[in-house]
Amino acid sequence: MDGRQIATRLALAGLGMPEPRLDTFAERLVIQKAVYLAQAAGVNLGYPFRWYLRGPYSPELASDVFAIAGELRSGLDESEGWALDEAAYSALNKVRRLMPTGDVAAQARQLELLASVYFLVSQKQVARAGVAELQEVLQRYGKNYTPDEVEGALEILRQHELLAA
Repeated sequence: MDGRQIATRLALAGLGMPEPRLDTFAERLVIQKAVYLAQAAGVNLGYPFRWYLRGPYSPELASDVFAIAGELRSGLDESEGWALDEAAYSALNKVRRLMPTGDVAAQARQLELLASVYFLVSQKQVARAGVAELQEVLQRYGKNYTPDEVEGALEILRQHELLAA
């Protein structure tokens, strides 16, 4: 593992994913959105994200996570003996608290919403962070979230200090 992969492995463990699961699309989506939100919270892993079909996506992260999983399956774990700094763990705890519980499909749907709303607001893809504006843009991208879901996502992001109140 290179340095970024080690940091990513540690970040995933800090998010409650000590052994990343990649068997299903939903599992991979959860990892993408959780790492995106971790970076938004201040964990600098260096992954660039762009808008894709299911919200913010990083091909570099996808490649690294598959490499990490492959090494772990082969019994290697080069992250042993390494640790992130206290600020990174604090940010990871913030994100971990906002992560939904339930089956992986429900987690993926909620994290996709949270990451998409954060991306649209932080990248100034909406004129203002209002429910109607966000829902309109999300619908343009084929996302069928209700106004209550969008409002709930904004509230969660504000409560966890990812968006200004």
